[in-house]
Amino acid sequence: MVNSFYFHGRATKKPEYKESGETKICKVNIAVGRDFKKEGQPDADFFRLDVFGKLAETFRDHIDKGSEIIVTGRIQNNNYTDKDGNKHYDNAFIVRSMDFCGSKGSGSVNVSDGGAQFTADGGDDFIPAGLDQTPFSTGGGDDFMNVPEIGEGDKLPF
Repeated sequence: MVNSFYFHGRATKKPEYKESGETKICKVNIAVGRDFKKEGQPDADFFRLDVFGKLAETFRDHIDKGSEIIVTGRIQNNNYTDKDGNKHYDNAFIVRSMDFCGSKGSGSVNVSDGGAQFTADGGDDFIPAGLDQTPFSTGGGDDFMNVPEIGEGDKLPF
């Protein structure tokens, strides 16, 4: 069985960050655009995300209103019965990984429960403190890869 979600949207405000003992918690709302809508329906759906641990710190430090992100995670039921005996049904979207994207910064980073992996164009907007350099070339141009042209009669190199 699969329990997962994948959202690509924008933060609607600065995340709320709290620490409770050893637990770090961040809550953020995102707007996810709809592919299709009928007359009078909203253009987007809004979801409240729960983020824990080091990933919560990353959200706190790098997400602002309007930040474009891609998040994946799992859905958890938070159903309860109140003191009057009324049942309440709620779902929590627990984030496991996040990618920065869009044009707010010149860099991009993929962040998950296990740490950060830098994946974009060498921008340093999201480099954590203490990291001296990015693990990729930032020169642009031909320094990424020099692949020779293969003619019609040439053999492939593998």
